Amino acid sequence: MREELVLLVAAGNPDNRGIVDKQLHGYATIQFVQNIRGGFYLSYDEDKYDLQSGSWFFPAHPGPHLRFHAQKAGGCWHHRYIAFTGPLVEKWRGAGIWPEKPQQVSEAESYAAQMDALIELVRAGDRLSRWRAVNGLEGLLLQLAVARAQTAGENEWLDAVLERLEDQSPPNFARLALDLGLSDTALRRRFKAATGQTMQEWVLNRRISAARALLSDSEAPLRVIAAQLGYRNEYFFSRQFKAMVGVAPGAFRRSRLRT
Repeated sequence: MREELVLLVAAGNPDNRGIVDKQLHGYATIQFVQNIRGGFYLSYDEDKYDLQSGSWFFPAHPGPHLRFHAQKAGGCWHHRYIAFTGPLVEKWRGAGIWPEKPQQVSEAESYAAQMDALIELVRAGDRLSRWRAVNGLEGLLLQLAVARAQTAGENEWLDAVLERLEDQSPPNFARLALDLGLSDTALRRRFKAATGQTMQEWVLNRRISAARALLSDSEAPLRVIAAQLGYRNEYFFSRQFKAMVGVAPGAFRRSRLRT
């Protein structure tokens, strides 16, 4: 196993404000973000994620185009990552222990301590430290895989809720709770515990995420985008977008055209 993985670099930054927009070639990474302030936008090609709070692991590997950045101007987060290369990565993927998308974790400080320890081992550079780092990294991936397996069945109700929220515009939270056999209060509490967001926040974040994609990938007028997203007019859409992202829709579109 030790010959099948070459550790390249590892680092941590408690006040990361960077923008990543690239495709990885010849290496992979495991990244860990926490203490998110101002939202964290992440995408792999067309798959987009809004990580508003909590602590998250996410992977990156050759193939998809990786993008991430703060959602609001001035936003930041604590970022740790480890980069590596070798055939062991594909073996992890084949065995199902490699996370293929972002994974939120509880007991964040325990995971943060594991990442810090792995970063120190990689930086040490000597042979034994690197061997320990490879073993520790595989152990971390196994731990994450076990957590995913344990929550898969528990979150079936959440998948149903998210599907309904995607389809309804505007969403009827009271009716949704009734259909699930829950009180409105119980549904709101359970949703917040599972996602770290209220249902209203989730709906708004999805709306703004869709707006960013439309502004980046189309030339449609603001009034058309606003109507497509369910806003009553483009002025309310513009105010809400600026409050969430930190810049007006027009300025956001111009900044995307320059990249």
